[in-house]
Amino acid sequence: MRQESAEQALERALSTMKTALERMQFGTLTLVFQDGRPIQLDKQEKIRLEQAATVTLKQTGQAWQSGVRQAAKGLAYGQIQLRIQNGRISQLERTDKQRFAEWEGVYGEGI
Repeated sequence: MRQESAEQALERALSTMKTALERMQFGTLTLVFQDGRPIQLDKQEKIRLEQAATVTLKQTGQAWQSGVRQAAKGLAYGQIQLRIQNGRISQLERTDKQRFAEWEGVYGEGI
């Protein structure tokens, strides 16, 4: 069985993110990277009790997807987080982690 490329894994992750975003009003989606590949998607949804109606994501086009693709370039370890407010993506954050081989195993499991 052939393993999918990092680009294919990113496209699959974007598809999963799009599905998760469709009904989300408030919260965050965090795409976690390891060895230059997306490995996990964390979803934290906040439910505002004063919001009576459920509104679908108002983002049009695919600007957020190109933003995630751009943020993923060169990201070996770290995460990309989308912040959703009032049914709209309001912010994209990239956290880049650096691993140092000489620190692995020091004080436990490493970084």
